[in-house]
Amino acid sequence: MDLEQRIQNALDTLNQLDSFRPKTYPERPEVLTYDDNQLYEAYQSEQHGKVSKAAGEQLRYFASWRSAVWRIEAHSEGNLIALASAIHNLELGGEHSSEIRILRAFVRDHYRCALPDPVPGVRSWIERWAGRFAQNRRVLPLHMRTMSRPPIGEGGRKSGEQQQYMDYGADENEPGF
Repeated sequence: MDLEQRIQNALDTLNQLDSFRPKTYPERPEVLTYDDNQLYEAYQSEQHGKVSKAAGEQLRYFASWRSAVWRIEAHSEGNLIALASAIHNLELGGEHSSEIRILRAFVRDHYRCALPDPVPGVRSWIERWAGRFAQNRRVLPLHMRTMSRPPIGEGGRKSGEQQQYMDYGADENEPGF
């Protein structure tokens, strides 16, 4: 695809920004009554083939909720890849600075992340960057993604509830935000 077509595609992306808004994450289901430690213990029991009916049910609720969160993150990752590619293509054109500012502001405001200036043209870098910032670790922390033991002090917490989890994404103090 030549540069003119890539720039036109980037401008089409700009015209369809509403479709690139991130979706809302699902709330932790009320039927999921186990906290993170209990889910971890149930998971470990299941790995050894000794899971109770109640624990198995809680694991199924958790797996369903985690899958819904992952679907939204995958959608957000795709959006971020498309937006970063559009910005990169407009930067290659060199004469669309107002459109670039609009796209950068959209990414910053809606996804809470920043892009370097200029955006690297390496597809693998864009995919890694989008994968990092598409994850919402307030909703689903790392220990619940990998089903590992919760960090000390977070034992009785329930992931996905309105609590203060450390945000592993960009913040206002990060360069380029």
